[in-house]
Amino acid sequence: MQRILWLGAFLVAALLSARAQRIAPAPPDKAVVYFVRVSGLGALIPFTYFDGSQVIGKFNGPAYLRYECEPGEHLFWAKAENRDAIQADLQPGRIYVVEVLPIMGIVFARVRLIPVNTADARSMRGIRRLLAKQEPESPGADELAALQQDLQDEIVRGLKHAAELRSMDKLDAALTPEQLTAEPKRK
Repeated sequence: MQRILWLGAFLVAALLSARAQRIAPAPPDKAVVYFVRVSGLGALIPFTYFDGSQVIGKFNGPAYLRYECEPGEHLFWAKAENRDAIQADLQPGRIYVVEVLPIMGIVFARVRLIPVNTADARSMRGIRRLLAKQEPESPGADELAALQQDLQDEIVRGLKHAAELRSMDKLDAALTPEQLTAEPKRK
């Protein structure tokens, strides 16, 4: 009986590992950022995601977006009832993870962007489960163009807000260049 339990546990671990292996590595000349919304809190409220003045996606949760971009300095921000931003210097061939945390707001859910240390198994547990069980959100070019057009005024306000955060030294720049791996690193 004990052998059957061990075999069952091994098979489950192997299946989960195989599913997690579907995470594509970053191209050597690009950086990849995962925006991951694990929590179901405020799941009906979509958040919109930006790289500077460019709309890169919109989805409600739990879900995630895999965003490939040029290495270098980036200002990532999200819009809900509020705005939150992260500044990062991305390295080529690396994968970064940002947890998108919904927080109850006055009318809608608010958003908080939290850089994730991918080497921290505890932080990555729920994120790995989500990445393994579903495909990323992938908005089409037409959808992104329509959002870009519709949100021009919001983009101006969002960039102004990020500049204010930067001037007060409250803009988080803690994205770490850890490679996302299929298995968590043990301490």
